[in-house]
Amino acid sequence: MSYQRQPKTLTPVACRELVHIAETLYFPPSTSGGDAEPGGEHYRLSGDAEVRPLFEPVLEGMFPGPWVYVDLLTLYPKGWVHLHTDTSRGWMRWHVVLQTNPDAWVFSGGVWAHLPVGTVWTVDTTEPHGSVNWGREPRLHLIFDVDKGPPMTDDTSWMKPAKVPTTRPCPKCEGRGKLDGDAGPRRCPLCDGTGTILMEQP
Repeated sequence: MSYQRQPKTLTPVACRELVHIAETLYFPPSTSGGDAEPGGEHYRLSGDAEVRPLFEPVLEGMFPGPWVYVDLLTLYPKGWVHLHTDTSRGWMRWHVVLQTNPDAWVFSGGVWAHLPVGTVWTVDTTEPHGSVNWGREPRLHLIFDVDKGPPMTDDTSWMKPAKVPTTRPCPKCEGRGKLDGDAGPRRCPLCDGTGTILMEQP
């Protein structure tokens, strides 16, 4: 599992404050934001110079070291980030969950998991990982690339309570198995025309 939960946590008040800061900032489109499919947005700012003075008072030194980038990744209902890997540059990747819903999930290492609001995670971006939002509310993560950071933990106890359904309707074709196109109906590439996708690795 590339997502590792860290002992750091944020209060609901801190999460709301960070959401407010993120919403009022101008995030130019990220040149590397191709991972977000329709239904998602991925915006990036360079870290230390542009946004650290705004976020640091709320985070209170939570992420020591130079901030290389701070990304804002929003998954709207029925949005997803396809399974992918990212090139490692020796940075530590942190995810901070600011807003979510019970039907927003991440996938990595054959495991689906829900990340609660206020939790903080390190991510090994060299392992395949992705996410999906089947809920009715957007999911909002702040993503920090830090030049150096503490080592990852291997605590996986947070995964035990999760009860994950076997299948879900495909978010791309909405369970139809077909996509509309200029040349007529096409088979959905995400579910291969079945209308559903597995919630666990085959």
